[in-house]
Amino acid sequence: MNTSYAQGMVVSNINRQSVVLNKMTRLLSHGEKSVNPNDDAGSLSAVARNKQTLANLEHTRRNIQNNLSFLQTQDSAMVKVGDIIQRCTEIKTSYLSPLLTDSEKDMYNEEFRSLQLELREMKSLKYNGVSLFALESDPTLIERAEDPNDLNGYNKEGGGVIRIERTGIFDDLTGTASIPVEAGSSNASGGPGEDRNIINLANHAGEITWKQNPMSVTDHFKIIHGSEVIHEKVYGISDNGGSGGNPWVELYDSPAQTSSRQLPVSLPAISGERTDVIEFGRNGNKSTTMQLIVNEFGQTGTGTGWNASYEIEYDPIAIDLSTPDTIWALDDFSLDDFERFLDVVSSARAQNGASQKEIENLSTHYENSLVQLQEYSSNMDDVDIAKSVADIKKSEVNLALNYHFIDQVAKIDTLLIDDFLLK
Repeated sequence: MNTSYAQGMVVSNINRQSVVLNKMTRLLSHGEKSVNPNDDAGSLSAVARNKQTLANLEHTRRNIQNNLSFLQTQDSAMVKVGDIIQRCTEIKTSYLSPLLTDSEKDMYNEEFRSLQLELREMKSLKYNGVSLFALESDPTLIERAEDPNDLNGYNKEGGGVIRIERTGIFDDLTGTASIPVEAGSSNASGGPGEDRNIINLANHAGEITWKQNPMSVTDHFKIIHGSEVIHEKVYGISDNGGSGGNPWVELYDSPAQTSSRQLPVSLPAISGERTDVIEFGRNGNKSTTMQLIVNEFGQTGTGTGWNASYEIEYDPIAIDLSTPDTIWALDDFSLDDFERFLDVVSSARAQNGASQKEIENLSTHYENSLVQLQEYSSNMDDVDIAKSVADIKKSEVNLALNYHFIDQVAKIDTLLIDDFLLK
C-alpha cells in the first residue's frame, strides 16, 4: 500500500476543508452575505440591487414627507389668512352702519390698515426656503412642475405627479371698484385771458367729455394729463367771428406775454358748441393730475367770449388686498368682496386637503414597500447565516473524518515498518 500518497491526499483535503471553514467563520463574524466578491457573485448582485432599491425608496419617502410638511405648513398659514379676512368682513359690516361717527370710521380704517400689513407678511412666508404662496422664481422642494408656480409630488406608479398648488389665494384677493362720474364747468362766461382748471383725478385712467363753446370768435382749448398733451383744438369761425376775419387764434407764448403765436382753426370753422371725448391714462400714463386750459397764456385780442363744461368717467380701479404698493380704505372694498375672498381661502384649503390626502396615501404605500423590502433583506441575511452554520458543521465533520483517516494511515505505516524490521 502506498500510504505516503494516501496521506498526501488526506492532508490536501484537510487543507481545503480548513479554507472553507475559515471562510464560513469570516462571513459569520462580519454578519454579511459576502466579504469577497468572488465568493458568490450572483448573490452579491442581488444584495446590491436590494440595497439600492431600499435607498431609492427611502429618498422618495423623505420627499413625500417634505411635500406633506409643506402642505401642512401652507394650510396653517391659510387658516390665519382666513381669520384676517373674516375680521375684515366683520369691521366692514360695522363700518356700513349709518350711526357711526367719522372718528369711529377712522378707527375701523386704522384696524383695516393693520390687517392689510399682517396679510402681506403672510404672503411672504416660506417653508425651507420655498414660498408657500407663490413666486415662480423661488426654488422648489423637488423637481419643477409643468406650471412654474406649482410643485410636483409622486404617484405610486411613478409615471405621474400629484400637483401641489402654491398660488391662488393672494392672486385672487383682487377686485374692481367703480368711481362715480365727476362733472364740472370750466367757465360760464370766459374771456381772452387764460383759464386753467386743475383737476385731481380719482383714477389715472378713463374718459373725459369736454363741451367747448367758443361762440363765433376763435378760442384755444387744451388738456394736459400729467405732462402729456392729450387734446388741443382751436374752435370758432375766425379771430373776429366773421367770414372776413383770420382763420386762427393769436395767443401769447409764455406767461410773460412778450411774444405771440398763431394757431390755425380746427376744421370745420363753425360757431357753437363742440364736444370731444378724450381717453386718458390707458396708454400707461399713471398721473392723477389733469389741467383744462382755455386760451393758454391769454389771447392778444379782447373780443372773445366762451363757455365750457366737462364730465369725467373713470375706469374701474383694480384693487388688490395683498399688494405692497397701496394701503386701502374700507370704502375701496364692498362686503361682497370680502365674502368672495373667504370663498377663495375655503377653496384653496379644500385643494390643500385633497393634496394632503393623496400624499398621505402615497406615504402609506411607500412605508409598506419599505417594510416589505426590509423584511426581504432580513430574510436573505437569515438564510445566509443558516447556510454558513450548516457549511461549518459539514466542514468540521469532514475535517474530523480526515484527521481520523490520517491517524489510521499513520498506524498502518507503523505496523508495516515493524513487520519489515521483524523479518
